Amino acid sequence: MVESSPQQPRRRAALGAALSLGSPFGWIIIETLLGRDAAAGFHADPGVYLYMTLGTMFVFTVFGYYVGLNENKLALMAIRDSLTGLYNPRFFHERLGEAFATARRMSLPLAVLQIDLDHFKQINDTRGHPAGDCVLQAVGQTLAASSREGETVARVGGEEFAVILEGTDEAGAVLAAQRFLAALRDLRIPAPGGAPIGITASIGAASSSDLEGDAWQLHGAADQAMYAAKKGGRNRICRYTEVAGRAGN
Repeated sequence: MVESSPQQPRRRAALGAALSLGSPFGWIIIETLLGRDAAAGFHADPGVYLYMTLGTMFVFTVFGYYVGLNENKLALMAIRDSLTGLYNPRFFHERLGEAFATARRMSLPLAVLQIDLDHFKQINDTRGHPAGDCVLQAVGQTLAASSREGETVARVGGEEFAVILEGTDEAGAVLAAQRFLAALRDLRIPAPGGAPIGITASIGAASSSDLEGDAWQLHGAADQAMYAAKKGGRNRICRYTEVAGRAGN
């Protein structure tokens, strides 16, 4: 899936300007079809043709730029969550599939973090949904700001987030999870209905190096580890290998 490009409006504007150059030639063709001497008309009043060309170029250029801006908006709507600005589930699943295939082809590890906010329902119940939306927006901004190159952050559910970590094994995934968890612990979120809200999260980490299967099983392993983190007391990180080890005993 292709994300919006800052170059797109300029490309469309340039295309519009190029198309506008055909306007005087079109007028010459019309004059010729009507049996008139187009060359004589041009020599008699070249200002008309100049005005036609510049006017059409201005209109087509502005219209092309406007079209490019709207294409960017539509592209963002297709891949971004409207509340948090993070990638949406659709993009996450497509990107995970692509990253997993690349990792297998190049014999590199790939890790996924599954992040679930602790006691989020209580925020909605006691402070209302506007406060909950403020929390989700702040969490989205914090996760995005805390991410590094090669990390794709998405909102995959109501209060659930996920991170794709390319070229990362389980140990590296835990280090990344610690970074995200520390950033969330430091949050004090201004919200309607009372004092600023603090937040914690439960995070599950899984790496393709530690399991057989496809991209979706990798995501499922991270999700399984996240639920183990919740059962273990919340506000913590759990590795899939810990869960798999206990299940095998």
